[in-house]
Amino acid sequence: MHALQYDTESDWYQQELRLRDRILRQPLGLELSESDRQHDHQSQHFAVVENEQMLACVIATPVNADITKLRQMAVEPDHQGKGIGRQLMLFAEQQLQKLGYQQIELHARETAIDFYRKLGYQTVGHTFIEQTITHIKMSKTLA
Repeated sequence: MHALQYDTESDWYQQELRLRDRILRQPLGLELSESDRQHDHQSQHFAVVENEQMLACVIATPVNADITKLRQMAVEPDHQGKGIGRQLMLFAEQQLQKLGYQQIELHARETAIDFYRKLGYQTVGHTFIEQTITHIKMSKTLA
C-alpha cells in the first residue's frame, strides 16, 4: 500500500471519479456532476493504492498562492478506520507544503470533524448545508 500523486490524464483519475461518485454522491441520491469536476484540471490529486486499486483519494484546489482547499476525500468503506485516510492526509499535506502552500482549508462533513481535528485542523465559523448534508469549514496552517 502506498500514497501517490497523479493528474487528470492518468488512469488513476478514472478510478478516482468512480470512487468519489460511489462514496460521496450515490449515498445522497446524487451523481458526480460537472460542477464537482470543474476544478479537477487545476487541482492536485492524491490517493492511497494497493494492488492497482484505489483505496482512498483527495483533491487539493488552489484558493491563492498560499492557501489550497481539500475537496472530495473518499475512503473505501471496508478500509475506513484502518489509518488509510490519515496516511493520505499526511502525504497530501507534505506534498502541498513542498508546493509552497502555507494553509489548507476544507469543508468537513459533520461525521468527519473528529478525524480532521486529530490531524490538527480547527473549525472556522458555523455549520452549513452543502450537498444536502451538514458541513463546517476547517483549516490548518502547515509548519
